[in-house]
Amino acid sequence: MQKPIGLGFTAKSNTAEIIVGINLTGKVAIITGGYTCIGLETTQTLAAASTVIMPVRSIQKAQQNLAGIANVELAEMDSMDHTSIMSVIGFLRCFNKQG
Repeated sequence: MQKPIGLGFTAKSNTAEIIVGINLTGKVAIITGGYTCIGLETTQTLAAASTVIMPVRSIQKAQQNLAGIANVELAEMDSMDHTSIMSVIGFLRCFNKQG
C-alpha cells in the first residue's frame, strides 16, 4: 500500500511546481523516453534551465515531438536495449567520452 511521504505534492502537481527553488543552471540531465507522455513534460521543464541529452530510437519522431524546445541534444540509440545493463553502460561510456 502506498503512503504519502509528506512533500506537499499531489497527483495534480506538475513538473514546474516540483522544481521551484532548484537551480539547474549549468546542469545536464539525461532523459530516456523524453519525447512522449510524462517524459515530454519533464523534458520541457528541465530544458528550460539545463541541457537535456536524450537517447532515442527514432531521431525523426523525437525531433517532431520536441520541435520548439531548446537545449535538447538527441543521441540516436537504435540498438539500445533499455532492459540490458550493458547497453546502458555503453551509452554512458560514449557520453563520458564526449564530455
